Amino acid sequence: MSDLNSLEKSLVLLEQALSASKQLLDKSFPQNSDIDLRKKYTEIKIDLDDQLKRIRKKDFEMAAVGKEKSGKSSLLNAWIGFDLLPTDDKRCTYTTTEIRSCSTRNDQKYSIEYFTKDEFNELNSQDLESLASKGYGSLLHKERKEIEALKGQIDSYLGRPKVTQNFYSFDQVIYELRSAIADPGHARAVRKICIWTPLLSKHENVVLYDVPGYDSPLTLHKEQTKHKIAHVDSILFASPFRYPSLNDCEIEILELSDKSDYFIDIKDKIVVALTNCDAASSRSQFNKLLHENREAWKLKLVPENRIVPVCSIVEKANLDQPELIKAMNNLKELNGGDSGMSTLKQTVNECINGLKYKISSQRYLEIKSKLNKFFILLKERVKQKFNVDENTKLNELDDDCDAKKKCIEWWAQQWKSIHKNFQKFFYSKIKPNASPDDPSYLNEDDVQFKEIYTQEIDDAFQNLIIHDTEALKLIYNSVVHSKIMAPKYGNIEIRKEFAGEAMLCIGKLTQSLNNFSWRLIEKMIAWMQEEMWNIPEIRTEMIGKNENMTSSLIQCSFDALIKRLARPATDIFLRFPRSRVERLKVIKEFQMELVVMDNFMIDGRLSNRGLYQFLANGKHAKFVFELNHDQVYHTSENSPNDVFDSRSLVKANSIDNLSQENEAGKKKKRTNFLKKRKEKSQANEDTMSIASNSSNTFYLEDLSKTNNPFERLVFSPDAENFEQVRREIKEDFGEFLECLKNSIFYGSGIQRYYNSELENMRRKFIDLEVNSGTWYFYIDKYVNKPNSMIKIPVPVSADESNGKAFMIKTLQEMNKFINVVDNHSTADATSF
Repeated sequence: MSDLNSLEKSLVLLEQALSASKQLLDKSFPQNSDIDLRKKYTEIKIDLDDQLKRIRKKDFEMAAVGKEKSGKSSLLNAWIGFDLLPTDDKRCTYTTTEIRSCSTRNDQKYSIEYFTKDEFNELNSQDLESLASKGYGSLLHKERKEIEALKGQIDSYLGRPKVTQNFYSFDQVIYELRSAIADPGHARAVRKICIWTPLLSKHENVVLYDVPGYDSPLTLHKEQTKHKIAHVDSILFASPFRYPSLNDCEIEILELSDKSDYFIDIKDKIVVALTNCDAASSRSQFNKLLHENREAWKLKLVPENRIVPVCSIVEKANLDQPELIKAMNNLKELNGGDSGMSTLKQTVNECINGLKYKISSQRYLEIKSKLNKFFILLKERVKQKFNVDENTKLNELDDDCDAKKKCIEWWAQQWKSIHKNFQKFFYSKIKPNASPDDPSYLNEDDVQFKEIYTQEIDDAFQNLIIHDTEALKLIYNSVVHSKIMAPKYGNIEIRKEFAGEAMLCIGKLTQSLNNFSWRLIEKMIAWMQEEMWNIPEIRTEMIGKNENMTSSLIQCSFDALIKRLARPATDIFLRFPRSRVERLKVIKEFQMELVVMDNFMIDGRLSNRGLYQFLANGKHAKFVFELNHDQVYHTSENSPNDVFDSRSLVKANSIDNLSQENEAGKKKKRTNFLKKRKEKSQANEDTMSIASNSSNTFYLEDLSKTNNPFERLVFSPDAENFEQVRREIKEDFGEFLECLKNSIFYGSGIQRYYNSELENMRRKFIDLEVNSGTWYFYIDKYVNKPNSMIKIPVPVSADESNGKAFMIKTLQEMNKFINVVDNHSTADATSF
């Protein structure tokens, strides 16, 4: 196998040299000129591709050929030691059966492929026309009658999907295989049968084909045999022992093999099996027929050791049948009882051991010789026409400064047009706005991006525990009843599990957003490639070599932006009940996040919905005061008339917590707290009364008179039973989803990030040319390539100069490949 690997590497080098010659051929000679050169190139290309395909298959292929009823199927049955292939007196083989070696019985299997109805009708029509043209009137009538009689059965198999079946013993599948091989109604619909068994050969990758008889009048059978003879490595020829002289059909098979493979003679690839050698009437007649057979095959120079008399029938396991006993007795009298199968297998194994490499080596040497002759002829023609060869110096060519100058001028105009078209494409197809004076307007893609995000939230959160009342009740009861604790703790336990589930769902929101963004990036890349002559490097320059990493980074960025606010939102809304202590703690801990959520709560518009009041008791309140963004709330007595909104409340509390207070201030604050606590009940009732009006709007005034900005928030009482707990959590969950869909979407900046990624792609495309001339570099690289789509109107003299430079470089490249092949070790080519 290492020898074949070495040959494969050498053939690949020849393929590269031939590819370089094709570029030179196309550049130097138009399609309609020098037909002779192109014909030679095509012949070498076909041979080279065919040989590479043969070597890479790693198979040793042998075809069992001969006339109909010459004993091929009996021979193969004796070979594998099982009556697998049918051997009746009438025609048994309707299509090629392929037998392949495998390692063990556990690997045994078979596959059957069927014709489609159209394929069968076309082949059947060809066969009947062939019979008519050859004058087989009776057979034509018989074929038509048989096909008509079997039409229903044939149609039932046509178009069936491929069947693959494993087996341990042939007894398990003998019926199916024989039916597919020889049952006319079944076999006529079969395109191909393949069987894997270790009984074929001790070597791996051995393939044996049982093809229909070559003297079959049917076109399909003849074509199958021709194809196999032309493409196999060796031929196992079944020739009847009692007919020593080669008839016209057998000679035609041998001539066909010689014509199909001019790299190796038929004598080097054939093994002859003289079948039914027990047919001789005496030992003397046996010897006489054997001598005559060998003399007949010597006309084709087949070595005597490749001509083996065999008696397949005596290899059958059941030797108590009368005909088998008679054949065995005859054979003992004729040659001592030797069936010849052992000798035949040994002969074939010797063929397998050496022939594959010998054939491949001879084919390789022949292709290399042809390629060298073709190169010499091509170089002569180029020299005659352009007066250059591989030794011509590039500095001897005409100065191409003018051509470069023209190319630069041409590209400057082209880039101006491309730049303009790209800007128009980007702002009309990728980021179109309704009005140039309204840059914040959400275009169609932005709206779709938001809809995808919203849909992902609905899908991700639809199967949470909050929707399962019984599951919630179990958690609640396990805490409140079992541990004899207040309902508040059942509330906390449900929320703890629910918040954990919510965090897992948040992690599922980014894949669709990434896919949507990537589709627009792909749309931009496609435009660039179409506009810029399909330059291969465009995609790599714009996205990078590792596209999966680029996509993953975008998705990770979406994930990080969403979780920046989604994690706090989970604690703010879901993790803790509406008890004053817990909610005040959450409000103080997430002050800045609450500012963002409150301001972006409704469709991204800056609108204060009183989110603090909702967290307190589940109802929204609207503050009526205003504050400049630059103003900062301080709790000193020097600013009693300051007014502030919810953002200033948060800032005030944050600064108040961080400020250094003196001992007197702390005492005063404690006194105020105790005083206010007494008034809490009445204040709650008053505020709840206001909250119950139709608008659900609170007017919180004179907040500057208190040191605690959250003191006037009205908190609902703790939930007292399961239903109140469930209702409170569901309300908070609804607000949490609203927050995810709006506040977190707009406040976290994922829409801005998505837009910025598209904008970055736009800028990168322009900057690559403006800052580094990248696109011009690739234009210059590909403009002189064969079949280039880039057409630059350069002067004729410069064009010729560039063409000559290309020819010199290609000739040098061709020589380099040939020299590498010459230096490549082929020392094993003569040993096999």
